[in-house]
Amino acid sequence: MTAVIACVKVTAYCEVMTQPTEPGQDPVARTIARRLPVLRERHGWSAQQLAEKCAAAGSPELNRAIIANIESGRRRSVSIDEVLVLAKVLDVTPPYLMEPDPDSEGLRVGDATIGHELAHKWLTGHSLLPGQDPLIELAQAPPDDLSLVLKMVRGVREYGREEFRALLEAQKMEED
Repeated sequence: MTAVIACVKVTAYCEVMTQPTEPGQDPVARTIARRLPVLRERHGWSAQQLAEKCAAAGSPELNRAIIANIESGRRRSVSIDEVLVLAKVLDVTPPYLMEPDPDSEGLRVGDATIGHELAHKWLTGHSLLPGQDPLIELAQAPPDDLSLVLKMVRGVREYGREEFRALLEAQKMEED
């Protein structure tokens, strides 16, 4: 009888500890906490096996305990380095690990919430957030993407910097 009661206590403890709803937990960490075990199980891996894959990929600090803490929500945040290694090892893109579920309220960025569709476009590099300067993004374009560079230069020459920026913003609003 005592063994059964102890087992029930342990089970209740584990259920409470594995809820990824820690107060103050980063929303992206919550999303990763939901996705990580699903992806791990698709590969047929235990948390220990995932940790070994992460170590082989150059991140031995992502050990079994850290992975368990991320999955359970006890870990309040996940670093960019960790996201990149986990995405590589699990054969997904980093945005897939971070972007909100379609039925969620969206992605929290500071004090703003970005809707799911815009969050997906932003995380995958297909859109800027409202108010972001597209010309700054242009400066980071790969040098071999001449068509994009020429389009932007022509636009700035033809309309002027501020008017061209406004046109790009209007075009983005139409796409959304």
